[in-house]
Amino acid sequence: MLYKGTHTLPNLYDSHVHWYYTGQVASTWNLKKYTDPDQILKAHIKLEYFRGDWLTAFGWDENNWNSEFKIHRYFLDQKFLNIPVHFSRTDGHSSWVNTKALNLLGFFDTRSDHFKKYAKDIVLDDAGIPTGYLKESAHMYALFSLPEVNDGLQKSFLLRGAEIFNQAGFTHIRDMTSNPKQWKLNLELLSESDFLLHTEHWFVCEEFANLQQTIQQIQDCQKNENNWMKIRGVKVFADGSLGSQTACLSKHYEGSTQSGQIIWSEVDVKNMMREVWKNKIEIAFHAIGDQTSHQIIQWAREVYSEGVQGRIHLEHAQILRPETIQNMKSLHVRCHLQPCHWWSDQKWLKKRLGVLFDYVFPWEALRKAQIPFSFGSDSPIESSSFFSNLKALDDSAIKGIKKLGGNPEKFHLYPAQDSVEGWTQIVDDTVHSIYLGSKKRFFT
Repeated sequence: MLYKGTHTLPNLYDSHVHWYYTGQVASTWNLKKYTDPDQILKAHIKLEYFRGDWLTAFGWDENNWNSEFKIHRYFLDQKFLNIPVHFSRTDGHSSWVNTKALNLLGFFDTRSDHFKKYAKDIVLDDAGIPTGYLKESAHMYALFSLPEVNDGLQKSFLLRGAEIFNQAGFTHIRDMTSNPKQWKLNLELLSESDFLLHTEHWFVCEEFANLQQTIQQIQDCQKNENNWMKIRGVKVFADGSLGSQTACLSKHYEGSTQSGQIIWSEVDVKNMMREVWKNKIEIAFHAIGDQTSHQIIQWAREVYSEGVQGRIHLEHAQILRPETIQNMKSLHVRCHLQPCHWWSDQKWLKKRLGVLFDYVFPWEALRKAQIPFSFGSDSPIESSSFFSNLKALDDSAIKGIKKLGGNPEKFHLYPAQDSVEGWTQIVDDTVHSIYLGSKKRFFT
């Protein structure tokens, strides 16, 4: 038992979530439980699994299936030949689509300019034909091409996500895939419902051409901030995931000739830093691979040397070399780590990373270097759970990860002083109640 008796925590904080998608995944088809791909073909298809004409789902993981199975559109075509299918991988960085979807997305014709734009992230078979396995930029294009749901359904997903965070004891979250529409719906929810969640919003910028628009959107939202919701800055996906082997490493993945890639160019990253910081806005980089984090920190140092400075956040920072951490000391940087990823990654992490395993989950190295960091869950990639993170810290320390010194609670507390006050009461490892402002909820 982690907490015996009654324990109270102020402003319990999940520092990295995808709020809308947490509610959406909980409300639709989740493939995480499947241990055999044939279960997909045998499943009863419900109406709520559809986005317009598209059949959608989340959570497949080929690592849980027979090693001989290959992700291919032909498998989905067996049952879903005449409807487009889009399934997001459990790490949120890849898609599995069928032939109908490939045609609708414009990815099937390998001679087209549209295909060529995304070609590096469209997996081909031996004959040079798209398999239906889409990574990174192609995945994101497919995801954002899905039909938009109406405002009422979007609100229901946000409310479902808020319920999940509250039940886990969190009164404060940091949402890393927000947008102006979600900001507007958040404002409406505050006035329409008994809402108990302090939210920080980060707007995703997919390409440099959209940066000025994103900055303007953030500045517009800053005008109606309040104690319950804040707009923080720009979120950028700088690399992929370890599960898809698209996170950028300084060495090849074990047994592979690939080391992943940094999605953005040096020129675009530096120009983005300059523009964002000149406008007094913060910037957050999704950076899982050690080389991605190292390069971003180096580029930030170079922009700092020009006299342009601002706050930078590294999301996940799952592998950090000692020299990278040393270079952070001259910057205004905060890292956001998810100990719960240990549960999903431990079975293959050392085998896939080789010598880089020595730098995985660097919370203790960051603590010793006095680099600020916070803990989160990456929900819905992992479940939002304060207890899961605490247990992962203990379990990983037994199995080779350097143990975090000090009290881990403080890395799960909201680090600013600009929000409505919240409290979480825990009784015998169970969330008993939460308080936010003058509002209260009891769970036991």
